[in-house]
Amino acid sequence: VVVSASASSRTGVIAAAAGMDDLAGGEVRVGPRSVAHLAASEVRRVVAVLAPMPDIVEASLRDNVALAAPDADASRIEDALVRAGLHVLCAVLPHGADTVLGSAGHPLSPADRIRVGLARVIASGSPVVVINDPTPALDRDAADDVWMRARASLADRVVLVATTRLDAIDEGDQVLVLENGRLVDQGTRGDLLAGSRRFNELWRQSTGSSADVLDLATVPSLRHLGPEVLDGLGARLVTERYAETQVVFGDGDVADRLFMIVDGAVELSVDGRRVASLHAGDHFGELTLDEGQTRTMTARAITPVVLRSLHRLAISGGAAGMLERSRGDQLVYRWLVRHGATSAHDLAAALIGHDAVASAEAMVADGLLLRVDHGGDVTYRLAGVRRRRSTSSGVVLDGLLDGSGRAAT
Repeated sequence: VVVSASASSRTGVIAAAAGMDDLAGGEVRVGPRSVAHLAASEVRRVVAVLAPMPDIVEASLRDNVALAAPDADASRIEDALVRAGLHVLCAVLPHGADTVLGSAGHPLSPADRIRVGLARVIASGSPVVVINDPTPALDRDAADDVWMRARASLADRVVLVATTRLDAIDEGDQVLVLENGRLVDQGTRGDLLAGSRRFNELWRQSTGSSADVLDLATVPSLRHLGPEVLDGLGARLVTERYAETQVVFGDGDVADRLFMIVDGAVELSVDGRRVASLHAGDHFGELTLDEGQTRTMTARAITPVVLRSLHRLAISGGAAGMLERSRGDQLVYRWLVRHGATSAHDLAAALIGHDAVASAEAMVADGLLLRVDHGGDVTYRLAGVRRRRSTSSGVVLDGLLDGSGRAAT
């Protein structure tokens, strides 16, 4: 699979591989044979091409498919029609596969036009298939159907694909990442998500995945954190890879990391019983206040998986620095988070046994609280955001500071 930000880089490789462009330097080989030394008819026997919008000639559907395989018998053409999903179209055409298409014939939808092109490639029997991905012009369901049929029907061929649909890449595919016409990275999807900055940028653009800092903002326990804090947390994320069946964490392990799935799938289980299957975009794990807190379930990769993880200590500065403060400071801060502005008297009364005002003053000195007025209000800062009263904001740090230590599950 060839990917790049520039369409010309991708299409240039595809055109060269299909023998459609003359090269200023280098050569394209199919096995030991250079394409430049083959006649056009020989190239077509070796390399079949699926274009973004295949041409339809004024002929029957059957004859349109047979263009790529003039020597194919009826059963081979029929098999290609079925494999490409055109049997559904045949059922509604007035004369089935003998219905005339083209400018003077029956019109085709973009999806069916692409399926005709796929059927030609299938019928050709060519050992090499070059695809300039046509599916961006289709809706998601039709595109997925075309890809599913192409993979199933071309499994025994060498297939070179140029695409912007990076979500269509399978874990086993070899991916070539081009930049300014040059190969800058190569590997499987998992390899590149774990180690290629350029591929990660293309992945986010293609799949609509947000940047890491915005992914963090979707975690319920973190979504109310300020942008400055989220930026800091995003810089502390660590990329991890796990093989299929490998345990991410087990029951009884220290609960010190939050995980976000970039690629692949993870199964959560309790006592060997599956409780959830999670996929790209999901998050799991727990962030705890107490170092001794342990996991109550097992997380195992059910496919090769790429994760971004955030350690408890990495978030300590992000969650207003509270994880590393004294228990008294944590209680005062949590109370302010839940109840907003309050008088010093009420604060002291609510936290009997703790010098709440002293804790508040210490946090003012550290910039966590903006001001403490002993005769009236307390103005506090929640993870970089100035607040006076917000009854809904307590959800942000409750999980970090309520003793359960559960921030995300």
